[in-house]
This record gives sequence, structure tokens and C-alpha cells, in this order.
Amino acid sequence: MDFNKYSCPLCGQAFNDTDDVVVCPDCGTPHHRECWFNNGKCANSERHGIKEPIEVEFKQVETEENIDNSTENGIEKNDENTSGNAQVFGYFGNTNFNENQGKEPPQKIVQDIMDRLSNNSQEEVVIDNHKLSFFAAAIGKNQEYYLPRFMLFEKVKKAFSWNIAGFFVPLAWTLYRKMYKLSALIFAVYMVIFSISAVPLIGNEEYLNATQECLQEDPQYATKILAYQTGSTDVTLTAKQAELYEIMEKIEIPVYIQVITYILTIGLRIAMGVFGTYLYFKKLSKNISKAKEKARITGTTDEALKMLLYKKYGTLPIIICAIVGFLEFQIF
Repeated sequence: MDFNKYSCPLCGQAFNDTDDVVVCPDCGTPHHRECWFNNGKCANSERHGIKEPIEVEFKQVETEENIDNSTENGIEKNDENTSGNAQVFGYFGNTNFNENQGKEPPQKIVQDIMDRLSNNSQEEVVIDNHKLSFFAAAIGKNQEYYLPRFMLFEKVKKAFSWNIAGFFVPLAWTLYRKMYKLSALIFAVYMVIFSISAVPLIGNEEYLNATQECLQEDPQYATKILAYQTGSTDVTLTAKQAELYEIMEKIEIPVYIQVITYILTIGLRIAMGVFGTYLYFKKLSKNISKAKEKARITGTTDEALKMLLYKKYGTLPIIICAIVGFLEFQIF
């Protein structure tokens, strides 16, 4: 699309053929890319969501053809200045530019910002009232994955970003990222799912008798059966344990229970896959606020604070979470 008749709403300079132009994905307002980066958002961001068209100032060279086009498009000419650099006011809706130019996704905008960041410039970038470098320290591993998404939340005000680990193994992922309260909530949901699934077993007299015999033989029988069920080759079941396992395999789970447990499981995974990263962002932001307050009282330097953030809010050992994730994925 030809932007030459328009001017950047941030710097006021008219666009030319060599300018790098970025179009707001929400309303279609064109900006110089550098102006967009410096401002951190669209010049009309406060008016996003308003149904009325947004007024944009642009430059237009006065020719008979342009004047005719202006009249057809409902553009009013500024009578006070009719020179070649005259400023005219026009209107556009949410699709005028985007229909021709195509939207630049917010992820692309944030990634472009991240490409320009270095370790030193992280000190100058602030998201959610904290330096980006504090988030980097608290994240620890995989900063390159999370920082662009945190900036996306800040810039476009959206609370979702797909997280693969959060979808497949939400309990293991939240433990790995030290989100213990959320881990406890997920574990509680799993216990509810497990309890619902166990309803047919509790009402089976043969199963209850076999369970009692296994308990008397070995109090750890459930662990062995679980390991055997998940495919472990290091576990050998006793005769009574094997009998109990066979009984469990024969018991049919009613369809309605299968549906309920499936909905709960997939609902939990989708929720964590979509909102997990945002919850992690807000959790870290809250933790950083607490750490900064303590640092202010004790006079801790920023560098020392970063080290504390990394040690306290980084990650758990991967091997522990991998085991939890394997069991979680196999069982649920």
C-alpha cells in the first residue's frame, strides 16, 4: 500500500517510499517502525475498541485527481493551508489499511523488539513496573522464550499465549517454574479426577477383598502396581498383586464417568496451555515486587537482587520434574 499521502501520528513526518512502516494490528494506523518501538504501542491505543472511526492526520499533494478522490472518500480539505504540504483530516475504520496491507502480528512486533535488545538495554526496558533484567534473572533458563511473551502481554494487553509444557504436563511444568500454589491446585484437580474414576472400583466387592489381601501382604502394593501399569520393567508383581491388577483391568468404567474425567482433564490442560505463561508472568511480577521491597529496606544492589531472584525463583532440578511429568502424562 502507498503510504506517501499519510504522516506518522507520533513524529508528524510524512511517509516516503524508503520508510519502514508498521501498521497497528488492532486499528490499522501506520507508524514509522522506529517511532512504534520508541513509543512501545500504537498512537491510538487508548481508543482501541471504540466503534467510531479514528481520525488520522495525513499529507496529500494537491492535484485535481487527489481532490476528486478526497471528495469521493468524504475527506474534508483544510481551507487554512492549501499548499503542497497541506495537512488534511481523514478517517479510517479498523480495516481500511489492513485490507490492503495485511496485519503484522503482535508476536512479530515483540520479536522485533527483542531482536534489538542486548543484555545492557534490558536495564532500560520496563514491563509491569519492573526492569526486564529482573524478569530475566527470575526466569533463569529459557529467557529467550518467555521474555518476548511477557512483553506481548504488556504491549497488547492480552492474557493468552500457547504453552506446550503447560498443556501436556501442567503439574510438572508449574513445579519446574516454582509455582507451588498453582501446582497444589492442579494436584487437587487430579485427585478429584482420580476419585471420580475410582467410584466403580469402590463398589466392587471382589476388588475390595483383593485390595485388603494385597495390603496385608505389602503396604507398598499400590506403588508397585502403578509402576507396573506405567510400563516399568523393573517391577515384578506377586500372585495377589497380579490378581488385583487383573480385576482392575476387567472392571468397566461407565461412559458418563469417562466423559466427566475427560472433560476435567482436557479442560485443565487447555486452561494451562492457554493461560499458563500469563500466570507465570504475573507470579514473577509479584515475586519481584516483594524482592524489590526487601532490597530497598536492606540496601541490596540491583546485581545482588538479580542473583537472589535467580536462586529463589529460578527452576527446580529438571530430573525431578521430568519424573513427575512422566507419571502425570502416563496416569492422566
